Amino acid sequence: MTEPTPERDPLEGRVVAITGRMASLVREEAIALIERLGGTYEPTPGAATDYLVVGEIGWPLKADGRLTHHLETAHRLHAEGATIEVISETEFLTLIGERVVGKDLGRLYTAQELSRILGVKAGAVSEWVRRGLLRPAKVVNTLRYFDFGQVASARALARLLGSGVSSARIRTSLKQVSHWWPSAARTLAQLESLGKDGRLYVRLDDGVLAEPSGQLTFDFDDATPAPPERSQNVQSLAGGAFGTGGCEPQTPEAWFEAALRFEETDRPALAARAYQEALLAGGPKPQTTFNLGNVLFRMGRKAEAAQRFLQTVELDPDHAHAWNNLGNALGDLSHLGDAVPAFRRALGINPDYPDAHYNLAETLYLLKDLASARRHWMRYMDLDPASPWADHVRERLLATE
Repeated sequence: MTEPTPERDPLEGRVVAITGRMASLVREEAIALIERLGGTYEPTPGAATDYLVVGEIGWPLKADGRLTHHLETAHRLHAEGATIEVISETEFLTLIGERVVGKDLGRLYTAQELSRILGVKAGAVSEWVRRGLLRPAKVVNTLRYFDFGQVASARALARLLGSGVSSARIRTSLKQVSHWWPSAARTLAQLESLGKDGRLYVRLDDGVLAEPSGQLTFDFDDATPAPPERSQNVQSLAGGAFGTGGCEPQTPEAWFEAALRFEETDRPALAARAYQEALLAGGPKPQTTFNLGNVLFRMGRKAEAAQRFLQTVELDPDHAHAWNNLGNALGDLSHLGDAVPAFRRALGINPDYPDAHYNLAETLYLLKDLASARRHWMRYMDLDPASPWADHVRERLLATE
């Protein structure tokens, strides 16, 4: 009887180098994994290297925007005819069959999860989407899911630009490797260098320019808006936000843009007024009522926020974020019994919504329904084990055993 051929380790006989910081493993763990799977780790890529793995967190450009030493070496070896292959961390995990304990880079993340992972403001990811800088990998009942690597690279790019690296330097580095490192090609396809103020901008579908942070660029030379404490009203300030010399916006869309501008500059009262003007000019739309609810909530006007979230779900019953935020507002108003069905509606739309599980668990805990609270805390830990609230949830679970 013929003996079955033993399965070979996926990296048997392969030489692997790494550049950039990995999201799933620390460097020592990655080296141990490579060796356990039959491969050889090489600190610096050489002629015998088979794979150069690019970490998903630390973008492989140095602080001055140039390629890392490892990528420069790989670029030279490739030009000399070497068979070295540059692959992303996600591709590496796929290659080895994802035999790794840690973050699953193949999973998708909500905007809230990504904002926590990347250390950006809660609305930054949604703003990048609205400006066209990011495209959700999947949308389920208005809840957007994102690929980690895409957003991590956007953050790294913004960090480079913020530190003063020129757009020309970044483009040169990316072009060097774009034909054999797919991630660079994708970034180049998205970005447009205009050389304005030495920064990099993105040309959106409607022709508007945006910075990598998602903020639109306007010409403030002709009209700089006065500080809010002056006697200007919201119309003239909104006009100033668009560089129109104080003329008020004329369309619901323009009012909506003005409201976003006020949010970006931490002027919530003016943002609320602008959203209200957008509603008066164009009628109720779920995105406008939802944003207005969020602004009112941040201002401490919880009852008004709850009304706007309720209006949002009336307009769009499948708006999971609005149901969740409605539950939060009702809970803060001490209407715990009414908050529970709101959170349950959010989970009915998307059963894998981490924040809704967390908020429902906390509310059930206050209502003394500990068994139900534990179920949702445990589900939350399954979905987002590395969140800032994970330690708090573990304490809750221990205390309610």
